[in-house]
Amino acid sequence: MRQRLKPILPIHTDETLMSWVTRLAGLHTGDMLVPFLNDYQIVLADLVQGKDSVVQQLSDITGMDPSRLRWQAPQQIGIRRYRLRNEEVAVEIFRGTRTGFCPACLLEDDERGDPSSHRRGRLLWIFDPVRTCRKHSIELIDRKQETWLDRTRQMNLIVPERGAALEQLIRQQTHRTPSDLQGYIEARLQGARGPEWLDNQELEQAVRATEMLGVVLEYPPEIALGSLTSADWDVAAQTGFQFTSRGETGIQEAFFEILENALRRSEKVYGYGPQFVFRQLYHWAEFKKNKKDPGPIKTLLRQFSVEHMRTDFGRNSKRAIPKVRGPKGIQDLSREHGVHYLTLRKILAAQGIIPEGSSVVRPGSFDVKAAEEAIRSWKDVIPRNRLPQYMDATRGQVSILIETGLLPTIDVGKSVEVKMVRGVAKSVVDRFLEDLHRNAVEVDEIPEGMKDIPGTAQKSRVTTDVIVEMVRQREVERIVKKRGQQGYLALHLDPVEVSRIHEYRRPETCLTRIELAEEIGMYRGALGRLLAAGWGPELFPGVSFSPGGPVHVTPDAIKHFVETYVTLNALSSGGKFNRGRIKRRLLDRGVAPMIDPALVKVTLYRRADIPPDLLD
Repeated sequence: MRQRLKPILPIHTDETLMSWVTRLAGLHTGDMLVPFLNDYQIVLADLVQGKDSVVQQLSDITGMDPSRLRWQAPQQIGIRRYRLRNEEVAVEIFRGTRTGFCPACLLEDDERGDPSSHRRGRLLWIFDPVRTCRKHSIELIDRKQETWLDRTRQMNLIVPERGAALEQLIRQQTHRTPSDLQGYIEARLQGARGPEWLDNQELEQAVRATEMLGVVLEYPPEIALGSLTSADWDVAAQTGFQFTSRGETGIQEAFFEILENALRRSEKVYGYGPQFVFRQLYHWAEFKKNKKDPGPIKTLLRQFSVEHMRTDFGRNSKRAIPKVRGPKGIQDLSREHGVHYLTLRKILAAQGIIPEGSSVVRPGSFDVKAAEEAIRSWKDVIPRNRLPQYMDATRGQVSILIETGLLPTIDVGKSVEVKMVRGVAKSVVDRFLEDLHRNAVEVDEIPEGMKDIPGTAQKSRVTTDVIVEMVRQREVERIVKKRGQQGYLALHLDPVEVSRIHEYRRPETCLTRIELAEEIGMYRGALGRLLAAGWGPELFPGVSFSPGGPVHVTPDAIKHFVETYVTLNALSSGGKFNRGRIKRRLLDRGVAPMIDPALVKVTLYRRADIPPDLLD
């Protein structure tokens, strides 16, 4: 029996078996790996494939525990398939013909002694999705193979730089934090359990599904995958992991966000189908040339397409997926009632049934009965040019009521399927007029000095919207109408009384709810729901609120609100940035809305709960 090799180098817990053998060769032969292997009748190809016979030979030569060596070596178990520790992986998860390395790690290795025996290749560096050095927080460098021997990834040969040259490489690298997906890979290779949905599939499937989902969320649909840099893939990995780590629920949310993005690009999204909506994700899942199974995300993608899009995808596919009947979504209502999807969103948002400006509206997240009632009301919509006649109001007064939000319009233009117009639902107009007339006293003759609303506005120098708000909040006592008359212009008020009330309720003393909403930058309906839910005393300390009456708000109370609270709409700069992504990042940092948004239809946070970097 041949004498054991002495001295030997211990194998590090973070290095590959190939790296360890290379360092042994460097110690005993000075960089000459192949002659070293030949001395011990070890075939290089067998070492590259991590065969058990090679592991046992190395154990016999060095006295190292074979199980310890096996733990550090990917072993080929089939065509393009490897086993590493407790994982079976496809060869595509590795860097292939590229070698990754961190120059800062190699510089530290060199400081311990001769690079030929101290430089080691880290196990994580062979994985393509590992793009950042956790220890030094810098981007890994990739180098392509130039000779057949480069497949051994001998750091001493592939990276000839030393000292100052390595330091220069370090300075050139981008500083960043490893993605959460990379952290998941690192933990999984150590045997740790992670998110169940990811754990229940092969590592490569979990990684690629996460990255491809992130690509579609982060980059334009026409992006070529080959044009993405290491930094681009890292961003995609980070974004995708925020969804895939939450399993099917998170992936559903991602699909809805992708669908919303596609709808913003084109109203004909249904005509284009899932390939248009999901682009790179769809191509990867459905058209892979090597026919590899992309994993369960393919099934989820098909189910989503069948349930939420107009497509024959589920019926004609060889692996058709039956439609799962769940809660009705906007797409379902759109098909049932023959109203275009984008039009329906506007209708429901105008009625407060779904959040205005929301990027994702999931089935089951809104009142379906209320939505169907809104559709019926909309179908009886009164076009804007017919409102003056229907309301008995001047064209100018109707414009003021619409522009100030007192008469919320459904502005739909023309859709692909149905010709529509801008107008106000008949039920909304009727409720508005009924509310105005509620306290009006019928008289045979209008008392002298009393004027209709436009006349009162001119005489009292109080704007129409404020007068209407006064009437609806029961602040005006003298309201009359001629017996038998209806409509907007039938109401008559006392300009002197209106002027006196307005003087009392100026901003420094008292505000209408409309004025208060404008002061704090919140939608009027949202503020109304907050006050109705009893949040007024907490949001505005020291302020008294009476049902329907004026709101006595001091400047200090308004300042307190602005400095203490912030809406999601404000955080997104009025919709300039993606609201859903901001909300998701806040949840990831443990920041939740102070009130359930489903109850008040506004997402409100305490500023003190939000990390400063997110506020920036």
